[in-house]
Amino acid sequence: MTDRSVQAPVAFAALRHRSFRAYFLTSAAAMMADNIEHVISYWVMFEKFQSPALAGFAVVSHWLPFLLFSVYSGALADRYAGTPETGAATAAPEAPAEPRRRGWRR
Repeated sequence: MTDRSVQAPVAFAALRHRSFRAYFLTSAAAMMADNIEHVISYWVMFEKFQSPALAGFAVVSHWLPFLLFSVYSGALADRYAGTPETGAATAAPEAPAEPRRRGWRR
């Protein structure tokens, strides 16, 4: 007595969509390239100056702003989530495409 209209969830169902696969693989490649770039830049700095302290400073100076501002930015995002300001900021890049999306012609 099982209902055939209700199917069990499929693992990794999003990977069945071609657009998501392209987005996922591109994002993974970009994150990998960013991490490789960081390692190379720190390594080059260490090789050039032979200073572990300078290489450590490069790492800290890169990540410290993220650590300091992430809590404050998250609090701001929570406080102003769903307000007209965030709606306007989100819709602004899409504004030129809006008439075409609604089927309006020039």
